[in-house]
Amino acid sequence: MSLDDRVLRHYLREDVQDEISRFCRDRWVAVEGTSRGGRRTFYRYFDEKPITIREPGDIKKIVMRLGRRVLRTIYASANLYRELKDKDDVARLENISMVTPSIDIDCSLGEVELAIEAARTIIEEMSSNGLSESVYLVWSGRGIHLHINEKAVSEAYWTKDPVRVGHIVVEYVLRRCRERLSEICNRSKAMDRRLKIENLMDVQRV
Repeated sequence: MSLDDRVLRHYLREDVQDEISRFCRDRWVAVEGTSRGGRRTFYRYFDEKPITIREPGDIKKIVMRLGRRVLRTIYASANLYRELKDKDDVARLENISMVTPSIDIDCSLGEVELAIEAARTIIEEMSSNGLSESVYLVWSGRGIHLHINEKAVSEAYWTKDPVRVGHIVVEYVLRRCRERLSEICNRSKAMDRRLKIENLMDVQRV
């Protein structure tokens, strides 16, 4: 079985579709498709409308829409939107209801242990501030994405400027442990990709 076939079979599993659709609901989705020759194409719109996944069956629809291109990766925005019907909806800041505060720990595959140490340092800092059960990690392929469940932040804070609130939350955490993270980053010697830790909060980033 080829890699493309294994990836496709993975995305067509019911448990995978359930998990993806649950996370992607109310988020702007992007998908990456590859041709049989390996050419990669990134999609954020179908028929000039933002791509969305609201239920498990939507993933199969995306697979069918890609046709000869094989679904490789599904991305979802950190922003949660009140509605996603046309292009203007993703441009209106007032249409953002909440944001998932996220931190990117980018590393070389030869220095994964440093990325894990950095993630552990950040999680320990969050725990010392009473935030522990609302944190989850996602392997990005070249590092770790550390996310804080948006519902861990009081609804009252999301009413004015959700993107700014998400950015502030991440900056607060990173500043609290900046010295320890800098020391870990200084131990990174990889030539292809030095360890880097970034605030992922951006209006249209996925």
